[in-house]
Amino acid sequence: MEKIKGTNQRAKEYKIIIVNGKKIYEYQHIWEKHHGKKPKEMMIHHINYNKKDNRIENLMLVNRKEHGKLHRKENKKIIHCREDAYKVILLTG
Repeated sequence: MEKIKGTNQRAKEYKIIIVNGKKIYEYQHIWEKHHGKKPKEMMIHHINYNKKDNRIENLMLVNRKEHGKLHRKENKKIIHCREDAYKVILLTG
């Protein structure tokens, strides 16, 4: 599992939990609990782009190139509906 080092911006954006005395990202723990260890070359993506929504049905495994495409501004429009909900529109092209 990915280790958390210090307090950085990424650690502030994602929920952190303690498992066996070690701090880890909750989304990674949930993914690995259901699917086993994540391959190093792959990334866990939040389908609805809400970094706090760590339900297994909101997580998917993608390679770095796919993950980059998903997060480029020109590929999506995120509408903030309320504090805990986002509407994501994927633009094709």
